[in-house]
Amino acid sequence: MAHIKTVHNVRMRAITSSEMQTRALLAHASTMARKSDETAIPIVIVDDDDDRYIEGQVWFERQPEVRKFVAVLREELGADACNYIRENPTRFLDTGSHCFILLDVEAFANGKCVLATSSQSVSVRLNIAAWPPRRENVIKVLQSLFY
Repeated sequence: MAHIKTVHNVRMRAITSSEMQTRALLAHASTMARKSDETAIPIVIVDDDDDRYIEGQVWFERQPEVRKFVAVLREELGADACNYIRENPTRFLDTGSHCFILLDVEAFANGKCVLATSSQSVSVRLNIAAWPPRRENVIKVLQSLFY
């Protein structure tokens, strides 16, 4: 069965005070996007001269990983959060074709996806595939992702 590409890639970003916590959060994100028998998706830790925070990123660009990540994200968010995203798409979009979803750090550390209500969050960026890349088309694709 052919898949229609709805997301080009996914980037997750976590900023915490410890490298171990950042790695744990991004490792969980990595497991959401792959099968257990695949090798781990690389995690990049940004080395900053200032020791106040540790930033880590993980990217998913292969379409099987992207599709699986979005499906697991949608499932773990639950119906209420998906409805909220679908009904308020402009709150999650930038001026281009990127959707930003902020997940609660504590919940994500416990293996759950919950929309963040505080500044402590894990950022998920979905690069939405819409053609032509007009805002109304991006909104339609975003709404279809969180059906």
